[in-house]
Amino acid sequence: MVDLSDVSVEFEDAGETVHALSRVSMKADAGTFTWIGGPSGSGKSTLLGVISGLLEPKSGRVCVRGIDLAGLSQDQLADLRLKHVGVVFQENNLIKEFSAGENVELPLRAQGVEPKSAFSLAMESLGEVGLGNLANRMPAKLSGGQRQRVGIARALVGGRSVLVADEPTGSLDSANSRGVFGILREAADRGVCVIVASHDLEVRNYADRFIQMRDGVLNITDGAGN
Repeated sequence: MVDLSDVSVEFEDAGETVHALSRVSMKADAGTFTWIGGPSGSGKSTLLGVISGLLEPKSGRVCVRGIDLAGLSQDQLADLRLKHVGVVFQENNLIKEFSAGENVELPLRAQGVEPKSAFSLAMESLGEVGLGNLANRMPAKLSGGQRQRVGIARALVGGRSVLVADEPTGSLDSANSRGVFGILREAADRGVCVIVASHDLEVRNYADRFIQMRDGVLNITDGAGN
């Protein structure tokens, strides 16, 4: 589902070249939950940006769902995220003027899905994260954990097959963190390829494998870092 080969990313900072990723190679299959750990600045967010097509590598090959991202225009990359690759950030980025249900409907409406079907699919996605009864609630009336669940529902709605999440529990307490990781585990069990960058050690109870990053280099282990 996700296949990176010899991927490198560099950028300039204060006149110095920073090697954010150094010849990174990894694969992640459908139905797996991969945890990426490591200190701040180790390259975790950069790796997720490359996988989701938000960052272009200097060299190497990035394939998602068998598609080489190097051959895609910016519009095509946006379409890939819209239809197939969901992205979850530490800040849920919900539109405050829209209800929970309307926020989840957004990717579908952007694809041209007719309103009745978009509503039905949004309700299904909210139900999967345990918020089917809060579709009409505004983000300001939701708890932090509930808002993050809405963000996950939006990232998965319409049957997206890849989900990348960058510190999705960074602003949550332990109980809500377990709830979020549990939802991501359930998504993987349904066949979604889930890749999560997190400092939260609670994730090791849910992930299939652990990738340790340091200075743009990764070390893949078979287990979840327990």
